[in-house]
Amino acid sequence: MSVQIQLDDNKSSYTNLDFINGRIVLSLGHDESVSAVVVKLEGESKSAIERAQGTGRYPSSALVTKNDQRAGFQRQGVATEKHKILYEVSQVFPNQNSTAGGGKTTDPVYTLRAGQHEYPFKFKIPLENGCSHLPSRENRPNYDPGAFWEEEGRPHLPYRHVKRVLPPSLAGLGIQAEIRYYIKVTVHRPSRFKGNKRSEHPFRFIPLDPPKILTSSKEVYARRPYIFQAGPRGEVDARLPSPAVLTWDQNIPLRIILRKSDENEEQLYLAFLQLRLFDFTEIRASDVVRVKTNARTILSLDGLAIPIWAPSEMDTMLDSTLWDRLLLPSTVEPSFETCNLRRTYDLEVGVGLGYRGTQNAQAQTVFVPLRFQIEIFSGTAASFSSGDAQSDAPLPPTYDFSSEPENNATEEVDPDELPGYEDATRSNTS
Repeated sequence: MSVQIQLDDNKSSYTNLDFINGRIVLSLGHDESVSAVVVKLEGESKSAIERAQGTGRYPSSALVTKNDQRAGFQRQGVATEKHKILYEVSQVFPNQNSTAGGGKTTDPVYTLRAGQHEYPFKFKIPLENGCSHLPSRENRPNYDPGAFWEEEGRPHLPYRHVKRVLPPSLAGLGIQAEIRYYIKVTVHRPSRFKGNKRSEHPFRFIPLDPPKILTSSKEVYARRPYIFQAGPRGEVDARLPSPAVLTWDQNIPLRIILRKSDENEEQLYLAFLQLRLFDFTEIRASDVVRVKTNARTILSLDGLAIPIWAPSEMDTMLDSTLWDRLLLPSTVEPSFETCNLRRTYDLEVGVGLGYRGTQNAQAQTVFVPLRFQIEIFSGTAASFSSGDAQSDAPLPPTYDFSSEPENNATEEVDPDELPGYEDATRSNTS
């Protein structure tokens, strides 16, 4: 038996409110007994951090008894956390009209004949994450949010959930931080000697941008003074429209203004200009928090000797043609926050000023760094055509009790105690 997932519109990326349509293709070399074919639309946010001695909210190691150690309580090792931020399930076989192999619809097992079988599926990507809506011990009676609880033989603290727009796909940080989205199919086989057959199809997810704020004349700015030894002094002012947002494949609406502090008419020169983007990834895993910082240079102009002042000027604005053609690359993930991961950005504008002074004086150069807190948008705006253009309603999903979601925050409970699909995925309006 081979199982394939074929998407009808295999796009490079998907966003909120998009439909994902496709088919499950089973290729059988001989007759097979199958009890169900279940398709899932999943998104997960995973984090893992190596604990250092003396970190975290656990008690001091001196307070950890031998009984605690035998129970699996350890201060060292890797702290992990995983959230199912997206979890939609649809059973595509059997359905109400299934009579495969002549079996009755009440039969628990169906015989599929040798050959190829196709089952269509359809999902609509929601706007917000839903990990807090899955059945978990937080909803159980007598739940104590400050107590430790056991999972897979190891003690954990209860996980923190936030309700936000689904975060973008995230890779490149190894096992420390990852956000991935995929379609998964499971073919359930009743035989104890034949395991269930599975297949996955990953896809890139880019969330919709927040609603745009009407354009205003307000700006955010960063300002620093400059001073040359026995020479002129002043300040450099870098500005961005408020709110400070950079968008994929759009230029950077930056203004750089220089001011004199006195009426010194000596000329300054722009020696170099640098723009760097700093990303900060806050990683949470159980009781441990780390922030990983990365810097990328998006513009570097050196070896310049551009005069700055015109005669009698007290302030001037640098020529924006130096960076007007610069577009923000789409390899930068949009700003986001989810239960265990958060990504924020700073933009640093580095201005190098040169001063030659008198004929016999040594030339001087000063570096003036200016930094903004900014947000990154993908430029993916909400549109009614994104999901509503397709008139066909999605196939009715069902909550899959036979294959439990791989969510560390979800308690293993008896299937009879699990809620229905509508209860499990209902938005928290409180």
